[in-house]
Amino acid sequence: MRTFAAVCLVGAGLLSAVSAAPQDGSPAPVRRVTTDHLQIATYATQAAVSPGSAFNIVFDIKPRGRMHVYAPGAEGYRIITLTLEPQPWLTVGSLQYPGSEIYLFEPLNERVPVFQKPFRLTQPVQVSAAPEHRKTLAVLSTITITGRLDYQACDDRICFAPKSVPVSYVIRLRPPGGNAAGA
Repeated sequence: MRTFAAVCLVGAGLLSAVSAAPQDGSPAPVRRVTTDHLQIATYATQAAVSPGSAFNIVFDIKPRGRMHVYAPGAEGYRIITLTLEPQPWLTVGSLQYPGSEIYLFEPLNERVPVFQKPFRLTQPVQVSAAPEHRKTLAVLSTITITGRLDYQACDDRICFAPKSVPVSYVIRLRPPGGNAAGA
């Protein structure tokens, strides 16, 4: 049986993608999507995991020319963030942000923390090894992690309506103590 790992970015005008998963513990394939404001490349750092495995979901984001998105500390704006749908077998850590820069929005003489150069968001996650979750995971060949990347973008003149980009990661599940080979 051939196994697959996928990262799907689904939304208005965005396509889903499915690719063959590497069998050596390497990252899942990178998926790219372009919105009106951002170029996004995202992937899970592991294409196959076991109960107890910790890995990251990574977003490499490049704002389009003259665009910025809001960083933590920006009040009154939607800060770029990732929300994952709760799963009893998944522990989600704090989203890791890079340093931001202060942007002067001249029309309002307002200073706010933003990202306007390429940046990376990293979401740590861990698959539970707890006995009550092992029973559920033992019957699965893949796990699916879904959520959305939310942001508000502005250029040097106007702010756009907040956006949400749905994301979904299908990752191969190995048995405890298993390896990435075979399926």
